[in-house]
Amino acid sequence: MSYIITSPFPSFNDTDGSPLNNGYVYVGSANLNPVTDPIPVYWDEALTQPAAQPIRTINGYLSRNGSPGRIYTAFVTYSLRVTNNKGALVFSDLNYRDPSTSAGSTYQQVITAIAGQTVFNLSRTYIPGTNNLFVYRNGLRLIAGQDYTETGYSQITLTAGADNGDEFVFDIGYNYDSAASVDAQDVTYKLPAIDSVFTNVEAKLAETVSVKDFGAAGDGITDDTAAIQAAIDYIESINGGVVQIPQGTFSISSTIEINSSVGVQLIGQGSDGIHDGGTGATAATEFLWSGPLGGTMLNVSSPSGASNSRQYGSSVVDIKLNCNSIAGIGLFVNSVMNGTFSRLYVQSPTIAAVKTTTLGNANLAEASDTQRCIFDRISYRCIDNAATRAAHGFWLTSHSPVGSTANTSLNYFNQCGGQSWGGAGSGYGLYIEDADNNTFMNFRAFRASGTTVEAVRLVGNTNCDANHFWNLSAGGLNSITIKGTASGFAINPTRNSFWTVDNTNGTQYPTADVGVIFNWHADTNAFVNQLFSKMVVADSVPQAISNFPNLSSASQYIYNSSSNHQILSDGTNRWSVAIDSATGDLRMARLAGTGAVNVGNGAPVKLFGKDVTVGIADSGGVGFRLLRVPN
Repeated sequence: MSYIITSPFPSFNDTDGSPLNNGYVYVGSANLNPVTDPIPVYWDEALTQPAAQPIRTINGYLSRNGSPGRIYTAFVTYSLRVTNNKGALVFSDLNYRDPSTSAGSTYQQVITAIAGQTVFNLSRTYIPGTNNLFVYRNGLRLIAGQDYTETGYSQITLTAGADNGDEFVFDIGYNYDSAASVDAQDVTYKLPAIDSVFTNVEAKLAETVSVKDFGAAGDGITDDTAAIQAAIDYIESINGGVVQIPQGTFSISSTIEINSSVGVQLIGQGSDGIHDGGTGATAATEFLWSGPLGGTMLNVSSPSGASNSRQYGSSVVDIKLNCNSIAGIGLFVNSVMNGTFSRLYVQSPTIAAVKTTTLGNANLAEASDTQRCIFDRISYRCIDNAATRAAHGFWLTSHSPVGSTANTSLNYFNQCGGQSWGGAGSGYGLYIEDADNNTFMNFRAFRASGTTVEAVRLVGNTNCDANHFWNLSAGGLNSITIKGTASGFAINPTRNSFWTVDNTNGTQYPTADVGVIFNWHADTNAFVNQLFSKMVVADSVPQAISNFPNLSSASQYIYNSSSNHQILSDGTNRWSVAIDSATGDLRMARLAGTGAVNVGNGAPVKLFGKDVTVGIADSGGVGFRLLRVPN
């Protein structure tokens, strides 16, 4: 960081530009003659050492017993008159305020005059009559009202025309404690850090935008829709950025649109969430719906058009979306790539708390899937009254669930969940209608009143495959259903998987149509419905690894070092199938129960490639027959 070195003492020049020697300085009441109406002035900042007027000058400096000094007064504004030793006026201002005594900023402009020029137009504004404009001609300060007139907020007019080549310097000073407004572009700003650079306050403040910059009230009564939308539109116009939503409740009467190809970050201050009891918790930032029944509160969407790109990178964070039992959808995400939706609480929707969909590939210049978005810690509540109980928590679909060209895919849902009703007429906590390859981590779909309607529902429209659930919690009967062609849908969903499902808290094995395929692993009942292609099974991991090359083209390779390769059981009877390590024989042995080894059971039997037929009973009696093998 660098600092400018300035003179510690004020100085005055004579009328010829030389340092004022043996001059006279008078300080008086504002708007009065300082010679006849002086005010007390002092040699010290504490105002304890009075200075007698007029104060003399030596070589341009105020003289205190022959040495340069400074004088102080208790008045912010005062009159000032300076004359030379001949009594000629050097400077006079009846309403003077020294800009160096106030926090502020200055702007300097230099203009070279042409012969006879009297009017000078400035590139910055000043405030006439407030002593914040200083004009110098060839180094000599001019006096307002005597040498020039302040004819406008960005213009001055000389009393007499300038000579060709005269250099005029205009210093515009701004005092923050002035009653007049100050243009933020004229106030400098520099971060107190090494290598930081100067900018102005206007540019610095414009780096982030608040909805209150556009007039939002946040009082829960004033309609803030237009203000919020104006802030978003502005950020979109400058190719993306942050819109801050400060603390408050913002009433909205129509859909807030983030509807361009650039990313907009809509950032609140806190969303609250679901509470089972107690009082006092509240959202720092809340959108409260005051619009028509069934409307959408917040739409994050790509702009429809065959030449448009998909929206990339928008975010909505730390906001409560209160649908007020009127709005249909809290958050609507439509053909968005790499969006982030985090720490949101959607209360009392009538259709869905969160709905994801697509525009369709014909409506964008690229694929229109909603993809690679993160939905993080979003809570929903759909139980408050009859109007909200039919709503879904999350609804994943597309523009055309049957025959779609794009869908909701490759997204990540982390720690999301909430409350659906569960009784007759209820919506689902999670409804997957046209979505594939999505990951759900610790999703909880709680039902507040019964288990008539499932918590999680997957249906086989165009795509409902390869969605993966980790530690899903959807307790109670009828937890999960998967519907396919048997229920009238287009396809049988396949490759959906459920891992370490929370059946400790009652999440049950899915009810699935015939033809539906899925994988299941719960925290207490291990793996169900696993599909494997080419598998090595061994009695230790090292043995499984070492025997993997032996799998070759086989579907399964079983290794066991203790002649106990496989046990088959129906609960009562138990048989062992193994290779006897001592003899090398294939051994089938009954370990428990009854029954015999039944080879053939009506089908032809061959030994060494020859057909075996059953002959007449031998001398052994009933139950013994000869086997006849051709030569």
